[in-house]
Amino acid sequence: RPATLLNGAVMAPTTRPGGYGEFRLDGSNDSLEIADDAAFTFTAYTLGAWVTKTTSTYGALWGHWSVGAGHVVYLGFPSAGTILVYHDGTTATSAASLFSLNVPTQILLTWNGSTLTYYINGLAADSDAFSASMSPPGITARWGNLAVEPLAANLSDCVLYTRALSADEVWALYTDLRLGSPATLNWSTQRRVHIPAAADV
Repeated sequence: RPATLLNGAVMAPTTRPGGYGEFRLDGSNDSLEIADDAAFTFTAYTLGAWVTKTTSTYGALWGHWSVGAGHVVYLGFPSAGTILVYHDGTTATSAASLFSLNVPTQILLTWNGSTLTYYINGLAADSDAFSASMSPPGITARWGNLAVEPLAANLSDCVLYTRALSADEVWALYTDLRLGSPATLNWSTQRRVHIPAAADV
């Protein structure tokens, strides 16, 4: 699915292992915008990206939210290295220090309708019992921003699936993308959104 670079987001050479390129967001108002889709109101998902967070200020990795409806993923809130997830008005928060500043890290979340699992570099690092549903906000979705909560980071290989990948599939995705080759998973009829590294766009 195509994304529109907004407000100065740029494509640049990669800073991650095996990468081809990345999107650089300055933490001011940059983002990658995707048209609204009913499929973004999930009953299950896998969502994430290769992320190099460049400041300690928290920001939204993913935002599809309006007036209490939708889905948001924050990085660095409420503390450094923490991931905070909103489904409508309900939140789940990871353990602290899952990732570090200025270190390229693959961050993936899977949610199967009852459990939210936080994966770091292909391995499960934490999980929460989380059964909160979400409502359609009826607005565009964005990587790297939510209104006044922009993310200062380098992003590549942003992925979004309407099912929870298995632990083996997450590991396969991590190892394939780390080596710079396309993922070899069998997606069958599953809907997915993949914003690749910059040189692939």
